[in-house]
Amino acid sequence: MVDGHRATANAQLRRTPGAVVCGLADPVASPDGWCRAFRHPMTVHAFAGGHFYLFDSVEEVADRIDAELERLRSDGPEPGAPSGGGGPGRRAERPHAGPTVQGPAHALGLDIHENRTGAVSVTTNNGRPTATALIRQIAAAALPLYLSMIAASAGALVDTAVLGHHATAALAGLAVTMAVFGPATAAIAGAQRGVMPFVAEHQDEPAQLVPVLRNGMWLAVATGGLGALAVAAVPWIGRIGGVPEATLDQLGLFPVLLAAATLLTAVSTTAGSALIGLGRGHLVMRAGLAGTGTAVVLSLLLVGGAGPLPSLGLTGAGIAMLASSTLSAVVAQAALRRSPQLAGRSLRLGRPQPAQVIGLARVGLPLAATVLIKFAVLGVLAFSAARISTEAAAVHSVAVSLVNLMFTAAVAVGQAVVPVVTERLKEQDLAGVRAGAVSGLVVSAGAVLLLGGLLTVLRGPVLAVFSADPRVQDGLVDLLPLVLAATLADAFQALFGFGLIGVRRTLPSMLCFAACYGALAVLAGPVAAGGGLSALWGALAVVNLVLIVAQGWCFRRYSALAVAAPVPV
Repeated sequence: MVDGHRATANAQLRRTPGAVVCGLADPVASPDGWCRAFRHPMTVHAFAGGHFYLFDSVEEVADRIDAELERLRSDGPEPGAPSGGGGPGRRAERPHAGPTVQGPAHALGLDIHENRTGAVSVTTNNGRPTATALIRQIAAAALPLYLSMIAASAGALVDTAVLGHHATAALAGLAVTMAVFGPATAAIAGAQRGVMPFVAEHQDEPAQLVPVLRNGMWLAVATGGLGALAVAAVPWIGRIGGVPEATLDQLGLFPVLLAAATLLTAVSTTAGSALIGLGRGHLVMRAGLAGTGTAVVLSLLLVGGAGPLPSLGLTGAGIAMLASSTLSAVVAQAALRRSPQLAGRSLRLGRPQPAQVIGLARVGLPLAATVLIKFAVLGVLAFSAARISTEAAAVHSVAVSLVNLMFTAAVAVGQAVVPVVTERLKEQDLAGVRAGAVSGLVVSAGAVLLLGGLLTVLRGPVLAVFSADPRVQDGLVDLLPLVLAATLADAFQALFGFGLIGVRRTLPSMLCFAACYGALAVLAGPVAAGGGLSALWGALAVVNLVLIVAQGWCFRRYSALAVAAPVPV
């Protein structure tokens, strides 16, 4: 009966009181349709969890339903009046009302109150989703993703510090290998983000969801395999690039270990993208923190040799990174397989379906290309800064590190936006699609401004962490306004890019990026030579501003086209 039920257009239950019970972070089903079906204002009880929240809250939901039935029996409406008595505009009574907690789930213009059963009671005026609740939904989903990425960055710094204290040559070997490993894994992550909108679309349809996940894993095998080959080839790439033999001799098994870690990173990233699409991003944080903790502990034990353990140097760092990637992949894949959305179905690879793999690749590969373009052009900027002076190169390097700290928040927010946009796309709600992206812009701007403000206030101790040279610190203080402007503009353009992921139109985003950053690569040398580091960062900020316009226009155009003609998979 439930599967076959279809609502009659504009039908309303005029004299019947009611209540809705739902999941607080459900990106698929919103109570607004039921609320519009009742003439009275409704009480909505949202429980922690997503679309399948019921599995974790059976007793609490049953208690809440019993309480609602008792309330409706005792306080039923007068004929023609809303529940709780009173006139047509009066809201339903909220039992056990506590502090207001705007729930991210169901942006309905709702007053939300926590009650003793652990649910939140939401009262609505039967309106459309509000920006405030949507912003809170995105922020709540983005926070664990940001914490996971920051933890990974901190773990990488520990690896660098441990190797730096072990041997300078080992640190040089790490730098050479990471010059390939970093872009390779970032491109793989970009490619696998293309799985997110398809997972989000089918998360309440297990029969369609499982093939998407299986073919997404085949895409991971392909992209991860290519990345692994590139990392394994680091010794040959180094020789072609003129890296000293003394540095290459330090590598040993390190590139091979990192090649295996690259393939496992593809597996882990695919599971992470799927979990985000299913509204279970907090499990991504769990996998990331497990992997980071493993890397830190093993690096401390194996690189220099703790106690009776031998000193393995760069090979020890490789073992730590491989173990980290393995654990992250295992935890993420286990979480994905336990997802209630899969309804116990197997995720064995089986045979790939070429048409679906290609469909996923059409969304994901332009993202990978965009990442590689950005890495390449940022490398050009680093060379341009180095030509100015050694001090300028140091200032530029620290500034890039600060940007990464702030921009990571925008990436986390962007990933949280994708399921929101996809949900509204599935409903062919163009206004909702665009509202999701705009809400993401607000969250991203708030996060970047907050981090930038903290950086400005605490610039003394923060900059001292990166350099003890007063000239470098003074140069960073002078450059800080341009760094913040470039980062904020980059965050805005990135959010439109993630919106294009949600509507599955990523090629226009890549073309915009190629044009704007290509022009920056051509102009970087002359700009740096003529105006110094300030001119170089000013040019970066201007290019990001142009990208805001270009990406915003693309999102506006292609969101409308996507609503009119969705991309199948």
